[in-house]
Amino acid sequence: MEELNLNITGDQKELVVRHGDALPLQEPVVIEIDGQINSVLKYLEKRESEIDQKQCFIEVDKDDYFIKLYLDEKNFYADSVRGKIQLSKIFKDFGINSENTWTPFELADFIRMHKTYFEKPGHAAELVKQLRNFELKVNNEINQSEDKRGNQKMIQAQAVESNLPKSFKVKIPVFKGMEKETLPIEVDINATSFNCRLVSPEAKEIEQNTSEGIIDEQIQKITELCPDIVIINL
Repeated sequence: MEELNLNITGDQKELVVRHGDALPLQEPVVIEIDGQINSVLKYLEKRESEIDQKQCFIEVDKDDYFIKLYLDEKNFYADSVRGKIQLSKIFKDFGINSENTWTPFELADFIRMHKTYFEKPGHAAELVKQLRNFELKVNNEINQSEDKRGNQKMIQAQAVESNLPKSFKVKIPVFKGMEKETLPIEVDINATSFNCRLVSPEAKEIEQNTSEGIIDEQIQKITELCPDIVIINL
C-alpha cells in the first residue's frame, strides 16, 4: 500500500480512505412505508423490541383517515410508516360525493358498463334509457310550456326534477378491503348545464362513522403494545 501523508485541520472529524473498486458514496436511504390502516400496528408488533419508544411519535388524522409513525425523531434520515383507510376503486369510479360531474350521456354509458353493481340490474337498464332521452324530454317540456312570463329558469328546473328517478341503489364497498354496502345514490342535475353529480348522504355517514371506529381500534391496540409512544391528533 502506498504511503500517505495527511494533514487534517479545522473541524474535520472523519477520514475516509477509498481506493480500487470501492462503491460510490451514497446518502442513507429513508424508508417511507405506505400501506393499509393496520400497517403501523403490524410494524410495531414485529419491531417493538428494537425501537426506542420515547424517540418515536404517531400522528393521527381522522379527516384524512391515516395513522403515521415516525421512528427516531431526532434523526434526519429517520424512517416512517403510514397506514391509511382508502376509498375503494369502484366507489371512486362512481364519483360518489365528489366534485366529479357527468353529462347524461356519459353517465348512461358508465352505468351500462357497471350494471352488475346495481342492487337490481334491471333498474340500471331503465336508468340508462332515461338518461339517454333526458335532454330531449326536458327541452320538449320547456318548449311546450304555456308560461307567458318568460320564467325560463323555473320551468327548466321543474322539468329537470321530474325526468329522472330520485335515487337508485348500488352494492359496493365504501372502503378498500371492506364489505360491500347497499347505498342509495341520488342524481343531482344542474338545471342550466344538465351535468349530473352522484351523491349519497348514507355513504358519507358510513365513511365518517366507520373510519373513526377503525382508527380508534388501531390506536387502542398500538397504545396497549407501545404505551410510551406519543400520539398526536391532528
